[in-house]
Amino acid sequence: TSTSTSTSHALMRDESRTIVLNDLILLEKIFSYLDTSSLHQASIACKQWKRVRWVNLDIQGRENVPWEKLRELILTRHPRKVVVSGSSVSHEARLVDAVVSSRLTQQLFCHRCHLNTSDFHKISLCMLALHNSLTVLDLSRNLITDEASVHLRSGLLENTSLISLNLRGTCMSSVGYGTIVRTIANHRTLQHLDISDQGNMTRMKLTSLCYLLASTSTLKSLSIASSYFPHGFGFCTHLLPQFSRSVTKASVRGSLAHLNMSDTKLYGSILALFANNLSNECAIQSLQLEGNTITSFDSHHLKTILKTCSSLDALSLRDNPLGYLGTKILSEGLLLSHSLKTLDLAFCGITQYALLGFLLVVKRKSIPLQHLDLSFNCLGDSGAFQFANFISCMSSPNWQAGISLEGKGGRRRCCDVGLGYSTATVFNHATTSSTATTTA
Repeated sequence: TSTSTSTSHALMRDESRTIVLNDLILLEKIFSYLDTSSLHQASIACKQWKRVRWVNLDIQGRENVPWEKLRELILTRHPRKVVVSGSSVSHEARLVDAVVSSRLTQQLFCHRCHLNTSDFHKISLCMLALHNSLTVLDLSRNLITDEASVHLRSGLLENTSLISLNLRGTCMSSVGYGTIVRTIANHRTLQHLDISDQGNMTRMKLTSLCYLLASTSTLKSLSIASSYFPHGFGFCTHLLPQFSRSVTKASVRGSLAHLNMSDTKLYGSILALFANNLSNECAIQSLQLEGNTITSFDSHHLKTILKTCSSLDALSLRDNPLGYLGTKILSEGLLLSHSLKTLDLAFCGITQYALLGFLLVVKRKSIPLQHLDLSFNCLGDSGAFQFANFISCMSSPNWQAGISLEGKGGRRRCCDVGLGYSTATVFNHATTSSTATTTA
């Protein structure tokens, strides 16, 4: 009884309250354990809860939600964040009608909600233009037609509050893509844009991206992952250098800091055009090039990027088959970088021989690396021994690394390595019956 009473008092004093009780049987059991005094305290707490402003309304993945009740709930409680991703209501095409009824919603997540052109019109008119209170809008995995893109353009032109916009996997045509991207270029508050997974990068799409980067003054993060650069097309030869120069200009203005170009088939001549046209003034801070099939033949272009981007502090090369020669050339590039703090080399086919040369370079030069990911590389027992010697000699604090080592006989060990000022511990979690803990 005393515990329940003190808990209810604590709930009333606490400003942020979150309780999820979807099971009525569970709720009855809870109240059956409360005596008269506790029930009195609980009733007081419930009255307090009625006056509390709702911050988050999450019905993600729910089916056949009564849309009248949902609309009434949003109108009376005014939640700041509404998540309806993957949900459906009892009446077709009424989900958006319920969602747009609130004038105070700041974050709206409609991932994979099967929105139609009319829904985009309502979101643009009510949430973006009239209410003008949204800061985060997620419309990913909804088909955006050319007509829907025109509606979004109208809402974005009137909007002055949006900070983050997610349009990933919306299957926009080149015309719709250009309509939205060129509108965003003149937006006054948008800082984070995700237009990933849009199929092949056409001439119109790439031209629109160049215009966006050359015009925007607020965009800090841009993701164009899974939008493929077609090899063998002449327009890439002409427009990719312009794209690289636009990236440089946007970063120099102090806006663009994070660029995600993962899974864009950025390798070979396409990677060469991108790397060779970055100027020494490029101030981009984070670059993701995951899953681009970058091999040892393309590694000297990575070296160029490390040399050119003097402010680069995070580079992700995950899932690129660099191999022995590629890792060696990348190590030479690390000698030219004075700001890189995070390096992701997971799934890069790094062997124990490549690791030895890489660690010798890192040891020889005082590289400011703080986070190194070597997960899922076939380093073997010899590689584990080399890395143990390496971290035992390192004097730099704040070292963190995750490694996956494959030993003899297909035995796998997953190692988490943390290095303090003077000690480092390697925890080996072997999938076989033998486990060990080694202190380096």
